[in-house]
Amino acid sequence: MSVPVRSTLRSTLLWAVVPAAIVYAVALVWSGAEGISAKLVLKDLAQSFKAPLGEGFLSSVGYLLWMAAVAIALFAASTRQIQGSVLNGQFAFCGGGFSLWLCLDDMFLVYDRYLGEALLYISPTPSSPGCCCSASVVPCGASVATPFWCPWCCWACRF
Repeated sequence: MSVPVRSTLRSTLLWAVVPAAIVYAVALVWSGAEGISAKLVLKDLAQSFKAPLGEGFLSSVGYLLWMAAVAIALFAASTRQIQGSVLNGQFAFCGGGFSLWLCLDDMFLVYDRYLGEALLYISPTPSSPGCCCSASVVPCGASVATPFWCPWCCWACRF
């Protein structure tokens, strides 16, 4: 059974090109509202500041690898390519979501510019029942620690 070219093109436009154009337009409008010219937004940072070719190369490769991890994990989980129990698929979704956060953080320097080191400290604590480890989140250096569930450890403990 062949799919008509017209419906494939329409589907591609609706799911890929339109959202990309919206993001592009929002980025230009938002930058303009912040007083950044469109010329600076559209140019590469290394080109704008006449930086040497390799400057920032590893950072760029880093977030490209994060993007690849996000795409693979979320694609595999959403198309039910993950074999085994439902927990495996949930783990892929969680891993893809976490990788997406790390990618966006790497690209936009969220942690470096806005959150900072003092906001969140994660320290290991003794095991909780049913999981091989747990950790404590201590916001802003507070003395009270709140435990949180570690999906990797709980997933790994099944084996």
